[in-house]
Amino acid sequence: MKIEEFTLTGLHCPSCARLVQEDASKLDGVKNAVVDLATQKLRLIYDENIFQFTKLEESIKSVGFGVSR
Repeated sequence: MKIEEFTLTGLHCPSCARLVQEDASKLDGVKNAVVDLATQKLRLIYDENIFQFTKLEESIKSVGFGVSR
């Protein structure tokens, strides 16, 4: 398991944060996802053999936000 933080952009409210958190939680290999709206960070615990950053990026961009490592 790996723990990593990602920087988010475009979050403006708790609903935005919840949407990103729920989407990230559904990705293959993700065991836990937590969004901190104040810092615009996404903290993931994931299986590095399964998780793909490109899938996270696609998921977050599809709902109108940005993410970077």
